[in-house]
Amino acid sequence: MTRVKQAIALVFMFAICTCVGIAEAARGGIMLPTEWLLSPPPSTVVATKTFPQSAVITADGAHLVVLEGGAGSPGIRVLDPKTLSVQREISVKGAYGVPLADRRGAGFWASTGQLDTIAHYDAASGTSDRSIALPKGFWAAGIARSPDGKTLAISGDLGDAVVIAREASGSAGTPVRVGRHPAGVAFSADGRTLFVANWGGASLSVIDVAAQSVQRDVAVGKHPEALALSRDGKRLFVSEADDDAIGIIDVANAKRVADVNVGLYRDGLFGASPSALALSQDGRRLYVTCAAANAVVVLDVAGRAPRVLGALPTGWYPTALVLEPHGSALDVVDAMGESGHANPGFDPFHHYADRDTSGYVAASSIGSIRRIPIPSDATLLDGLEAVRSNGGPFLRDAPVPPADTVVRPDGPLRHIIYIVKENRTYDQVLGDLPEANGDPALALFGANITPNEHALAKRFGILDDTYADAEVSADGHNWSMAAFGNDYLERMWPQNYGGRRELYDFEDGADASVPHAGFLWNNAVRHGITLRNYGEFTTEEAPIGKGPVTSQMTDLKDVTDPKFVGFDLSVRDEAREAEWAREFDGYVWNGDLPALEIVRLPNDHTSGTRPGFRTPVAYVAENDLSLGRLIEKVSHSRYWGETAIFVVEDDAQNGPDHVDAQRMSAYVISPYAAGGVVHQHFSTAGIVRTIELILGLPPMSAYDAAAQPLYAAFKAQPDFHGYVALPPNVDLNAINAGTAYRASYSAQADFAHEDSVPDAQLNDIIWHAVRGAAATPPPYGAFANGPLPSLRGRAQTRDDDAGIRRDDAGDDASERVGNGAHV
Repeated sequence: MTRVKQAIALVFMFAICTCVGIAEAARGGIMLPTEWLLSPPPSTVVATKTFPQSAVITADGAHLVVLEGGAGSPGIRVLDPKTLSVQREISVKGAYGVPLADRRGAGFWASTGQLDTIAHYDAASGTSDRSIALPKGFWAAGIARSPDGKTLAISGDLGDAVVIAREASGSAGTPVRVGRHPAGVAFSADGRTLFVANWGGASLSVIDVAAQSVQRDVAVGKHPEALALSRDGKRLFVSEADDDAIGIIDVANAKRVADVNVGLYRDGLFGASPSALALSQDGRRLYVTCAAANAVVVLDVAGRAPRVLGALPTGWYPTALVLEPHGSALDVVDAMGESGHANPGFDPFHHYADRDTSGYVAASSIGSIRRIPIPSDATLLDGLEAVRSNGGPFLRDAPVPPADTVVRPDGPLRHIIYIVKENRTYDQVLGDLPEANGDPALALFGANITPNEHALAKRFGILDDTYADAEVSADGHNWSMAAFGNDYLERMWPQNYGGRRELYDFEDGADASVPHAGFLWNNAVRHGITLRNYGEFTTEEAPIGKGPVTSQMTDLKDVTDPKFVGFDLSVRDEAREAEWAREFDGYVWNGDLPALEIVRLPNDHTSGTRPGFRTPVAYVAENDLSLGRLIEKVSHSRYWGETAIFVVEDDAQNGPDHVDAQRMSAYVISPYAAGGVVHQHFSTAGIVRTIELILGLPPMSAYDAAAQPLYAAFKAQPDFHGYVALPPNVDLNAINAGTAYRASYSAQADFAHEDSVPDAQLNDIIWHAVRGAAATPPPYGAFANGPLPSLRGRAQTRDDDAGIRRDDAGDDASERVGNGAHV
């Protein structure tokens, strides 16, 4: 299909989804980049913008309110509950959290996120008539109304507090301190007690409403998120997002009395992410969105011992559901929509006017809403089996590994070197390889710039159907190291990447984003596997020789090389490789190479055309040479015959790809590498699983347990010939001049942290820096003059035993008490 036809097809599909709804198109099952399938029941589906995260029906039953809070344009979409047709869209700069409908009529309250208010809207007109001001830096999340209808309780995710406000007057009381990142809030039936889910920890705070003080904390499962009070008011249900369970709280005694597992997977594997809750009108059923399982799980809560009735398969990553007023159907909100998508038309200039259709993966992947008839018990049992079979290959088919595979703990491979690079699609680097599925028109860093990546792919294997489970670096490093991204991470990174939330607490040890089983290094330590870390999840980074590098992560600090710098574009990857090589030589001499080494080589990110810094071509070429030298060092050592080297991009966000926006360049390098073109579908989680299998480690989540190991990328008979690094055909020291394409923009940009520069901008800069200022990229037209969007900043965060959190300005009002990350 030509690009023109592809574009027409995409526009037509979007128009159909947006305007009139479509019949379910996934009946045969749609393969996601994650290797999981989507095969929901036939239903009506309509499209939303990016990452719809919550929904509510107004009291008059006339409006379905859906809050869209992704990295694209935030806002509120109002639909007709009967037809799911769009009634209107309401622009809300900081839309976040779960709206609260009025007790009657068409009104509702919604959080404005970074604006630190909650605003009241009329769904019928789309207008706002009032708001309630909240403390600076509060970031409203959950909203609940007291039974007498007079009082609102509002949780502040960044404020680590709850505010009690009078709804009629709009006056807010003094913040009540609770746990970290409070989310769901719920009043008791008599209105005297308020329960608060501390999403960043493992507790509920119990507040005496009259005294406006915390009476006690109730221990619950990890990362409690949503709350729902039973119809009789005696029990409180809590979604324990990282324990795959629904906790049952005895309200009268404020005590957890039971947990119901909703993970649905064998061997107690975690990775369902139960989040939103909805009770049936009669109070007998509890519906639970299990976001990471692409499912709604249904519980019978009529008896004293709640039990799972079954499940319903949904679209990709359900975040909310509502029961229609007439009680015959569920409306399920799927944050990531119906499938992955290609983005050969990555258009940064379109990003100025409407970032949601720019092609940038973080902003343009649309969500969806689907209507599912209320299921019978028999349907739920069938749905449960469908949900399980939709998991990755090992949950679906449990394939038997090849009898002669080297991917096993007792095989010839005893050492793993796991290398993580930064932000490239397959087409950007290897699209010019004619023997594989690439688009040469999209190849920016071809064989002349990346001779080693091309040579390594040709010799050891071209993996042209391998995908990052993540979309950006915030979740990319988590997926690369945990084979999972929890619900806090998946909901919060879009707020940061959308320029609305400065807190970046995804790579620093802050507990909220740490999944149930932790990370690869935790897995290794638990099972006695020796390891060494070079630059991954590090903090307090300083140039080599000018200060130690460390990590705040449990089990990682003591095995981190203090001289190896993580993400710092002022440090050359050649220096990183030299520091790694210095230690490697010592391990060779002593015969004690760790079984697992994690190495970060980040400079393929580039500094755009920032004057005085190296050009994008020089950055990528030097990154390529450093990789080649590392491979050369290993392949001429005593450890070559028992080593496998895996190379991944943490994500594939910073560029176009004609197959899928999440397809990445990846490599398996070993004497046992199969070579040739390997077309099999692999994912980040599959690479992590392959590492675990070789090292004898159990899976950490349902995702690595279910993923296809890279059996096809290995062979039984080794080739022990060494590799010799190839010099690039470009100048590694080329410097951006002040007259370079968009040099002034690059000079202002924040390159101190990965992804801080809007990726649509960086993509445009890199394209023209490589192809020339006058070049017209294939997917879109020539440069369109116009104002640039303001650069977003990012606050660095770290774990701090002292427990004080401050913003970058040092505002005393932003101090927080608790063992959290710094704002």
